[in-house]
Amino acid sequence: MLRKMKGLFIALAILPSLFATTALAGFIEETYSYSDQGGVAYDLGHAGELADKTASTQINVDDIGIITNVTVSVTFAHDWVGDLIFMLTGPDSSVDPIILLSRAWVDEENFPDDCCGPGATSGPVTFEFDDAAGHAAEDTYGFTGAYSPTELLENFDGSAMTGDWTLSITDVLVGGDDVEPMIGKLSEGLVYDWSLTIQYEQIPLPSSILLMGLGLLALRVAKRR
Repeated sequence: MLRKMKGLFIALAILPSLFATTALAGFIEETYSYSDQGGVAYDLGHAGELADKTASTQINVDDIGIITNVTVSVTFAHDWVGDLIFMLTGPDSSVDPIILLSRAWVDEENFPDDCCGPGATSGPVTFEFDDAAGHAAEDTYGFTGAYSPTELLENFDGSAMTGDWTLSITDVLVGGDDVEPMIGKLSEGLVYDWSLTIQYEQIPLPSSILLMGLGLLALRVAKRR
């Protein structure tokens, strides 16, 4: 009887850890912001620069989990939105970088000579990149809104989230053969902030897994006795 009670006491002592570990199996959603990590507004280029310009910044994610969904928000202003290419690189090197936006509104119908694209934003605008959005990013003229990215963010699903995420924005018409006739028209821009919203499933830590095993073992011992 005493041995049976001892086994029961062990089981009761470990059960809270068992339940806590089980709770980790749910989905969690967190937003990680460039400005919250000390980032400040940065230039995308200045008029008169004679080389292609790519500006890159990072957000560090220290949570541990497996990605189930990602959305991205970018707040910026620019003289020529149709010049810009947005690219997101995750921390998992096995996943290729994702193109979020590739030269908005530049196509044969709107700009047959593949030049320029829509002009300046009306002050800062925010692009929300979400696979579920019904409007493609390439079809926007540069207004605040939710847009489906050029390449799907679901490519990150199933990969690790921990580490540095890099947003790279390139002005493709700064520099190159077109520089000389476009002096005075070269673009200027500013990124005010950007963020990631990641839905993920937590990975139980080894100690949690051990506690779960001990809890199950104690319950089994108590049941036998």
